Amino acid sequence: MLSKLNRIGNKGVIEKLFKNGDLYKTKHLIFKFEKQKDGPSKFAISVSKKIYKSAVKRNKLRRQIYDAIRLNLPTSKDSLFALIIARNTISDQKLTFKELEQSINRFFNTIK
Repeated sequence: MLSKLNRIGNKGVIEKLFKNGDLYKTKHLIFKFEKQKDGPSKFAISVSKKIYKSAVKRNKLRRQIYDAIRLNLPTSKDSLFALIIARNTISDQKLTFKELEQSINRFFNTIK
């Protein structure tokens, strides 16, 4: 699990990301992000009820995404605020953790 230091807890920051953030899409995830000058990188994850009706499945996917971020967290000096939204295609297939991790790794590589 990603530490609390690296999670967005402020609703105002999330709203700011929705309005002003840059957009990056993969097959299964949508990233709204902003680069910051300093401080730790922070992330928030959203999994809609339209994707999984069961809270257990939504929370499992959210925890998997947080874990994939933790494993691929960039160590650069630039800080990053990102909102990650799961797409509907994620529930259509049996998505493995490896595919999810590759999607997040691709995001980190493109924004460098």
